[in-house]
Amino acid sequence: MAFLDNIADQIEQWPFGQKVLLAAAGVILPVLILAYLLVFPRWQELKTLGEDVEREREKLVQIRQTRAQISKFKQELADMEIRFERIKIMLPDSKEIPGLLRIVSQLGLQQGLEFLLFKPEKEIPREFVAEIPVTLHLKGTYHQIGVFFDRLRRLPRIINIKGLEMGGFEEKTGKVTGRCQLITFRVLPLETPGGEKPAGGKKK
Repeated sequence: MAFLDNIADQIEQWPFGQKVLLAAAGVILPVLILAYLLVFPRWQELKTLGEDVEREREKLVQIRQTRAQISKFKQELADMEIRFERIKIMLPDSKEIPGLLRIVSQLGLQQGLEFLLFKPEKEIPREFVAEIPVTLHLKGTYHQIGVFFDRLRRLPRIINIKGLEMGGFEEKTGKVTGRCQLITFRVLPLETPGGEKPAGGKKK
């Protein structure tokens, strides 16, 4: 107690200005200590929380962008599938080739053409399709041959005419001999992983 009394006596002797400063310090210092103990930690916590919120916001933006890209890719895939189905309609599979060739032959006969040669050749595999050439020698008038090729063009299947040559005009009948290759296509079956062909192929 004597020690405290001594300090109090010394303070009593201080000038008035110093006493005011000491009193102010006695008020401000506890406030600063309280702020350090309570407010500063909360401020740090809020700062950390704000950084976390910003990171989560960036993740959310990335997720939304990814979802938008996925939706775009799904739409593009759907469009590609629709286009592929349309192409498949124009490209017969192997089971339809004989029927298609019969249709070609019937169209020629309907126009009064005489088939001198109608020979399917060995197919030529490409990347996704196989070309099926048919060597064709026929006889008829220019009009008959022209109508025949126009009917071929109107078929839903793709049939190309390659290397058309015409000659041997007969004045009496008005007929000529035409030589060309008809080329149609079929879709090649997809191979399963490992190079194996789909079920239905030959077994070892």
